[in-house]
Amino acid sequence: MLTIASLACGFIFGLGLLVSGMLQPTKVLGFLDIFGVWDPSLAVVRAAALVRAQCLHCDRTSSFEDRLGSSRGSIRRQGVKPN
Repeated sequence: MLTIASLACGFIFGLGLLVSGMLQPTKVLGFLDIFGVWDPSLAVVRAAALVRAQCLHCDRTSSFEDRLGSSRGSIRRQGVKPN
């Protein structure tokens, strides 16, 4: 099962590279050529990925706190007395 999940993740990652154009060497070189004819389109792809990752991170941490009813720092174990 782990092998199938790894294969699926690799396929999705490769498909994302194909859709974003990062498999075209001229596109990547155009992005890296800052002092020449710079192509900022890959920066837009990266920014969109960072926004999506931040949204998922915020959603995951807020649902964790909502389930416990408090923040992580105020959780105390029962029967453990502070010094």
